[in-house]
Amino acid sequence: MQLCIRVLEAKDIAKMDTVGSTDAFCVLSLNKKDEQKTKIVTSMTPKWDQDFTFKLTNPVADFVHILLKDHDSVSDDPMAYLDIYASAFPVGMVVEHWFPMQPISKIEKGGQIHLLVHVVPPGGQPLHSNPQIPIPQMPLLLHVRLIEAKEIEKMDTVGTTDAFCVLTVSNNPEQTSKVCSGSMLPKWNQEFHLNVSNPATDTFTITLKDKDINSDDVMSSFTIPVRYIPFQVLSDQWMTLQACPKVKKGGLVHCLLHFTYPDSAPFVSAPPRAPTQQAAFNPQQPYPQQGYPPQQGYPPQQGYPPQQGYPPQGYPPQQGYPPQQGYPPQQGYPPQQGYPPQQGYPPQQGYPPQGYPQQGYPQQAYPQQGYPPQQVYH
Repeated sequence: MQLCIRVLEAKDIAKMDTVGSTDAFCVLSLNKKDEQKTKIVTSMTPKWDQDFTFKLTNPVADFVHILLKDHDSVSDDPMAYLDIYASAFPVGMVVEHWFPMQPISKIEKGGQIHLLVHVVPPGGQPLHSNPQIPIPQMPLLLHVRLIEAKEIEKMDTVGTTDAFCVLTVSNNPEQTSKVCSGSMLPKWNQEFHLNVSNPATDTFTITLKDKDINSDDVMSSFTIPVRYIPFQVLSDQWMTLQACPKVKKGGLVHCLLHFTYPDSAPFVSAPPRAPTQQAAFNPQQPYPQQGYPPQQGYPPQQGYPPQQGYPPQGYPPQQGYPPQQGYPPQQGYPPQQGYPPQQGYPPQQGYPPQGYPQQGYPQQAYPQQGYPPQQVYH
């Protein structure tokens, strides 16, 4: 397999030069070996848009180290870094994300870097997603088995770290793990079940904290949109956490993720199920849609059709419609007496007259004087 990374841009980086801005570039390396570099861009919001591909030998442990530097005439100054672990990303899916970078010691801030990350399966095309199981737009569940952590920061002056994790999906209630006291390699082996209300926009966040007597210290965190978590697939991931200010390193957290339907057994692989209901009508989606028209709950009942102001005022027009005066004419309409004439109408014998029309008809010099008659005919 390969790990392909497109380095797009960065923002909120530190200003390194007293005069001017920053001559920013990135150095990428697989397991901190075999370096590759981007071009140098003089800007506080540099844009590179360059691709880099690395051959993975151990998809579980391999990572790409990204070091942001400022180019200088004497020596280049390191600014911030980020480790991208291949195991943290679903195979075959292109993930686009703004990643926070960890600042180097004595640098005020690390900034953020915008990347496309793609773990390319054998025979796959870099930066082209393979077909994935579509995520239904309905309430779902994210099951998380929090296993362990490593390479975390030592937070206590005496002793080690009393580590625990807080997990949440967007604005849903937080869930907290137990505290592993006095360990730099905490092991929790706990399961959490998080509601996903909106799969298209919700994000999953895991925050690593140190338990303290007065107040707990936030050490590092990791956030990813849930749509980048493989649906109905067991995903075993080491997540690289980004350190908070004044914390030297974020560490890694090992999780087993299972993003699936609410009625599915957690952490049990299952074949993709066929849709059980028609998709809800979405006026924004191009027509025609698969499964249109939707059957369940269509048309919407509550408040449909709209009552207020419907139909529009003055429709159909009331005043003078249809015209009343003299419409239809009443007097003598239609004529009743002898209409139509019944006896001998139309005449049968000899009708039409033989030889009609006749030669020379109409007659020369027709119309004649006094024809048609001028006297009013009743």
